[in-house]
Amino acid sequence: MKMAIESWLAKAEQRTEQVSNPQEKASLKVQIAKIGGEIIRLNSQLPGLTEGTSPDEYRYVSINTDTGPIEVRASPEVNEIPHLTVTMQGFGRFNVTHTPTGHSVVTNFERAINAHVCMARLQLAFNELGVDLDCDKEQMTAQVKENLKPCSCLHGETIPQYISEFSSMFYREFPGGCDDDPYEEYEALLNKLKGAAS
Repeated sequence: MKMAIESWLAKAEQRTEQVSNPQEKASLKVQIAKIGGEIIRLNSQLPGLTEGTSPDEYRYVSINTDTGPIEVRASPEVNEIPHLTVTMQGFGRFNVTHTPTGHSVVTNFERAINAHVCMARLQLAFNELGVDLDCDKEQMTAQVKENLKPCSCLHGETIPQYISEFSSMFYREFPGGCDDDPYEEYEALLNKLKGAAS
């Protein structure tokens, strides 16, 4: 099923680029985002994230696009990360999204698990700095600018430094010879978040 979805998405992306009618282009983008949600569901078999999760428990988030806001399926809510989620707005690209506003915080991950690791690290950093994410985009930006301190959970970087790594031309998600398991890393980060909450 996943192969069929990816094939359909690839064709839809190609067709979208050829369409000149703005309404038809918007309709195709909505379809792509909805199917992208299905891929998130299929890729979200992460430890500690979907155990015991029924399809009804997945959430939908309104995200912002060039043609206006659309509802897309997002990763299931994690109690310790209430205001961030992983979404897929374009084919094969996963974003860490701020759920109250629908704005992307970090974009273009090729692997859903890497977006989940980034999301968990950011939540630890926001907790460390006392940043409240239950706010609008401007308030979140202002809080981050007021707290430009290095965070231990980000290997001594500030939040903007950490986020900028992912837009660097040198960032690669599939480094050769890398022994780190992102699933194990995500599980460890979730355990840290749970320990901090108790």
